[in-house]
Amino acid sequence: MKIKEKILIDDFKKIISLANPTFSENGENIAFTKIECNMDENRYDSYLYLKKKNEQVIKLTSIGKEHLFKFYDDNNIIFASNREFNKTKKENGTIIYKININGGEAEEFIKLKHNIDFNSMEFINDKLIYSASNDPKHIDYDLLPDDNEDKKKWKQEVEDNQDYEIIDSYPWWINGAGFTRGMINSLYIKDGDAIKRLTDDKFNCQGFEVLKEYNKRHNTNLVIVYGDYEEGPLTNIFENNIYLFDLDDKSSDNSENIKLNEIINKKDLRAFVFCEYNDKLYLFGDKKETGLNTDPDIYSYNINTKEIKKECNFGYSIYSSVGTDVRLGGGRNGKLIDNIFYFLSTDYDKGIIYRYLIDKQKIEKMVIDNEYLTFSFESFDIYKDKIIAISFNEMKPQELYFGNIKGKRFTFNDNTEFNKEFCDNKKIIKTEKFEYSGKKYELPGYVIKPYNYDESCDKLYPVLLEIHGGPKTVYGEVFYHEMQYFASLGYFVIFTNPTGGDGRGRKFADIRGKYGLIDYEDIMLFVDEALKRYPKMDKNNLFETGGSYGGFMTNWIIGHTDRFKACVSQRSISNWISFYGVSDIGVGFAVDQTKGDIWADLNKMWFHSPLKYADKVKTPTLFIHSNEDYRCPIEQGLEMYTSLISHNVKSKLIYFKGENHDLSRTGKPKHRLKRLEEIKNWFEQYRK
Repeated sequence: MKIKEKILIDDFKKIISLANPTFSENGENIAFTKIECNMDENRYDSYLYLKKKNEQVIKLTSIGKEHLFKFYDDNNIIFASNREFNKTKKENGTIIYKININGGEAEEFIKLKHNIDFNSMEFINDKLIYSASNDPKHIDYDLLPDDNEDKKKWKQEVEDNQDYEIIDSYPWWINGAGFTRGMINSLYIKDGDAIKRLTDDKFNCQGFEVLKEYNKRHNTNLVIVYGDYEEGPLTNIFENNIYLFDLDDKSSDNSENIKLNEIINKKDLRAFVFCEYNDKLYLFGDKKETGLNTDPDIYSYNINTKEIKKECNFGYSIYSSVGTDVRLGGGRNGKLIDNIFYFLSTDYDKGIIYRYLIDKQKIEKMVIDNEYLTFSFESFDIYKDKIIAISFNEMKPQELYFGNIKGKRFTFNDNTEFNKEFCDNKKIIKTEKFEYSGKKYELPGYVIKPYNYDESCDKLYPVLLEIHGGPKTVYGEVFYHEMQYFASLGYFVIFTNPTGGDGRGRKFADIRGKYGLIDYEDIMLFVDEALKRYPKMDKNNLFETGGSYGGFMTNWIIGHTDRFKACVSQRSISNWISFYGVSDIGVGFAVDQTKGDIWADLNKMWFHSPLKYADKVKTPTLFIHSNEDYRCPIEQGLEMYTSLISHNVKSKLIYFKGENHDLSRTGKPKHRLKRLEEIKNWFEQYRK
């Protein structure tokens, strides 16, 4: 029997990630992206792959910069790539390429002077609609010829001002996007060579959708737009109004811009459209019954009568929030087939596909005939009775699975094997799962035993507790490189889904005003239960780490117990009062989650701030932050670090340049490696 190798610190570079599984319009062909780590260039390379009917999977592109794509027709794919354009980063622009799936090289299809999100472009009657970011004071300068004097002055002004930022809007920065600089997103239409801006310089467009089916039936050109009439970026990045406009509306001819008709106001219903059917728009929406983390129900908007109606209760998430550090792309999480809408949700600790029967106003969970498989779905596409899905299964990294649908049942009969060699050669330790009694709910506990664990010897093993982010996410039985690596170092790795997480409905997820209370008690009860169930765990050799909400909880833990020998707090919150003023979500999130207010109830926000208890800390703690993390900015770690060293507690802070809140998952490969090295070294110096 072959002895498998233990998982090493840099083995994440060997793992393939998949994204964007897509059927062609006729269902004959399948395309997707394959993403792999390029350690030499310190980046991730992404390629388009193709599977024709009854043929093997083939590689369609080879440059490694093809991330997002769409089927233009049954034989051609268009995709965005920075192959040639904007190499110097001195000019704005986007090039869309087209490639024939039957052979030939990719050719330039559309060249724009705007930097656009490929997902925010649609064709309507051979016209291209897209959104692009603009400075409202110089909103269309990108479209002017390079020798235009006004454009020259603007470019010189931008260059002269690059050493400082002028902040006059909120949020002034957004994680993953940087300083907003008062920029707004505008809607454009390209008709031949002519480009026209559709929205004015007071409207910030956050997305749009062309109503293709309605337009066919009624010979119209209706478009849904998400956004707000405001100066600068939205004050709350969680919410938008919904508008409707007709490209053929003659009243728009008297103005430079289109007439937007508001159909849903965010104050009444926070929503987005997931499909159109029989002249109705179907929406996932909520009225913030449990705050910003409220999971939606299903509503409809009748385009003809303008009636808004609640169609069906749901109250669960509409995506998979199962945590992993080997996910490098996304994809579709909803699809309408006839009168059935299929969508992804988090169910307890897995990504599960549901279906909504529109005519019956009924939601059903899809069932997998392959009962021996433990799928946690990531994204999918459906054509008639066929399904393709990217999923984790049996503690393995992602693969693409091919199957069929009959009623509410899936049967999967084939899959890719991109990660087979890795799984064949590496010892992936299965997660053991048990239920325990938390403060209020029965909760799941998970244990990964150490590599070469021997229950018969007298040896005790150190224990590493991991705490997820969110808090509205979950851990599940999926592959997690970091956890497998620490198990390979001889640690028991343990983790749980405390109250406040996803997958169990609104009431369970609602811990507003309870941060550090019921969730902390759940976690400590879990640690006690794990120690009781596994006698080989060394209760005197406990370690802990977590990021984002898990970083908050790490900061809270060290201020409330000294049972851990060392901790690592990552991208954390330490002070809700200062977080309010520096995070890209601070104004909305801090007040909502603490149920406090800086002016009306400062003590409530301070009570839930780990910094309040920093003078009680005895645990050596490492802080890891990124200088471009605008979700949990670095000052949160610095405040906690300074408080610890002022009380003579062994502490250290590392911050990564050029990284944001997603360092541990999608950060540059060498930075991810350095991060793991620092965590390992911190724990090892305190490990008995």
